[in-house]
Amino acid sequence: MKNKISSLTVIVIYLLIASIFGGGELFLRTFLFILLPFVCIWFGNEMGEMTGIFGMRAGAMITEKSPGNMVVFMGWILLLLPIIILLIQTIIY
Repeated sequence: MKNKISSLTVIVIYLLIASIFGGGELFLRTFLFILLPFVCIWFGNEMGEMTGIFGMRAGAMITEKSPGNMVVFMGWILLLLPIIILLIQTIIY
């Protein structure tokens, strides 16, 4: 439950910042960006259970289940990626 509340807090902050500083277009882009990390964090176990063919390419087949906690972890990495990039840019420049 802590993952869900924390991720929802980060998502709301992202969307507020996007709507204040970028308007509707940035809000929509931010919303679309956070969909995958949101689903991975909130439904990590269910996402980890998925196997089969995904996408339109012939080689896009998932043959084994993934641990749910790893899916949640990767969702967090993806959700926090903009902050990580901003911190790296701030340190370098």
